Amino acid sequence: MRSGQVVTFYSYKGGVGRSMALANCGVLLASWGFKVLLVDWDLEAPGLNFYFAQDKCAHTGSLGLIDLLLRPAARMSKWTKAVSTFDVELQNPGRAQQTASIDIIYSAQGGRTANQLRTLDWSMLFTKQRLAERLEQMRHEWRQAYDFVLLDSRTGITDVGGICTVQLPDLIVLLSTASHQSLDGILDVAKRAQEARDKLPFDRGVVPLLPILTRVETTVEYQLQQEWLTRFSDAVQPLISPWLHRDISSRAIAEQLRIPHVAYWSYGERIAVSHESASDTGTISFAYEALAAAIARRLDRTDLLVGNRADYVQGARELGSRPIRSVQHWLYISAARRRLNEASRLLNAAVASVDDHCFFDIDGTVKAPPNVPANNDHPIAIATHVILLIDDQGITKSQLEVLSMALRRMARSADDPGATLQIRVVVLAGAEGKELHPAIASFPRTYLTEENADQVIHEILSPRNLTA
Repeated sequence: MRSGQVVTFYSYKGGVGRSMALANCGVLLASWGFKVLLVDWDLEAPGLNFYFAQDKCAHTGSLGLIDLLLRPAARMSKWTKAVSTFDVELQNPGRAQQTASIDIIYSAQGGRTANQLRTLDWSMLFTKQRLAERLEQMRHEWRQAYDFVLLDSRTGITDVGGICTVQLPDLIVLLSTASHQSLDGILDVAKRAQEARDKLPFDRGVVPLLPILTRVETTVEYQLQQEWLTRFSDAVQPLISPWLHRDISSRAIAEQLRIPHVAYWSYGERIAVSHESASDTGTISFAYEALAAAIARRLDRTDLLVGNRADYVQGARELGSRPIRSVQHWLYISAARRRLNEASRLLNAAVASVDDHCFFDIDGTVKAPPNVPANNDHPIAIATHVILLIDDQGITKSQLEVLSMALRRMARSADDPGATLQIRVVVLAGAEGKELHPAIASFPRTYLTEENADQVIHEILSPRNLTA
């Protein structure tokens, strides 16, 4: 089973449309077939209850997030009692009515927020009640139960903001308006989050960052709009370079993912995507659809987003209709001993995605996961994917033997589509311009950097790359 992702929506300043963006993206993801949980972490100024009224929920939880924070460790596993379920009707013109079911954890139930906040002592929670460990367990359970968990974070530099930007997320969506204080704020928080994650007692890599320019005025002041798009994209370029396609500029991706200011949606809290078509370029739903697709695709193939947005969004929809978490994968990762660090990084990303169904082959020495079926065959016999890590010194003799076994397996299973094996070449840094060995030159390839191991695994396991 593939683990889900925790995605934090953060803004340094209020008034950027953070909660609205989260609510709309959550509904879109749910309508595409993903299992989605929204969590209102803005404890002082909760907002999701205005988009998803508690009295209209199909099922209402008996607890709120604050209840969970205040309960002792033995009760933290009761988070399911805080889950409310809301059915959103999407009445898009020209389409049949659709209902998207989405789970929500509100900040509090029954208007108890103010009184409960007075009793919150963050220092005591972390030191005496082991809040960090409790949150870690809850995060693990969320990632097992949902495809996407979207966190609506508190603005500014706060204890809650730190939890949402440091410990919990697999991805942070940073929303900023066209103002220096808002932009400088998200840049500072991004730096703080990366530095703080290095000090966590839990296993965390560098968190991907997705900066979004919001409330962009598209009908007036065209020149200022263009100047700010350039200023914003230049400022965030270092944040997005780890996942941005090498052929795509930061300006191009900023333009594709910007969220316009549409005055109509400034009056009251409503789910725009349930009332208007996301295919119309002039709508705010059009922008939310692109953002939701980027989240669903875990930031892969950004070149396609820029070059063919319709195909990019359709690919996201297909991921929802056939989530990776429902597919059984057995990965066989083969690398030279001199590339142990890169191989370990890719292995860790794969383990997080397929629940440790990964064979690890270093120069012919194979380490199998504990749940490998008992038989006398080589692990290639049950593998669904063979991943060859290739550096600037080329393929090794041991890897050629792995490839030979894989090809024989493919030949034997040619008449059995359900047993099809995928062979993928992963090119390491320093070998990008090298000519590949003829034996592997024809296989699909991707490039591994210091930061993109998760994206590489996602691309390899994407349904569009499956023949089974």
